[in-house]
Amino acid sequence: MDLRTDTVNGTVTVVAVDGDVDMSTAPQLEERLSALSSGGARNLIIDLTDVEFLDSSALGVLVGIHKQVSAAGGTIKLVCGHPRIERIFAITRLTEVIPVFESIDAATRTD
Repeated sequence: MDLRTDTVNGTVTVVAVDGDVDMSTAPQLEERLSALSSGGARNLIIDLTDVEFLDSSALGVLVGIHKQVSAAGGTIKLVCGHPRIERIFAITRLTEVIPVFESIDAATRTD
């Protein structure tokens, strides 16, 4: 798994994830997201466009960071373009907690 971080509009931190997110890589994602949140990032977009597979440990990381960011008054959004991944979010009802968008542009337009 590869992680890249960028800032959009000066206030939104985008974390682009490339590769599989599973029990062996989820701790790396959690560490990066927690560090960003602890460092003051309040509006996070997690770009999962290049993720082909994620498991329950990845879902746990997303829920955990959502709680952390929300408690600090921030927001988290997901970007996902794979129907298979979107289906996982729908089945687990994660979409009721964290909004999912088709692109970074769509996610930033709602701010």
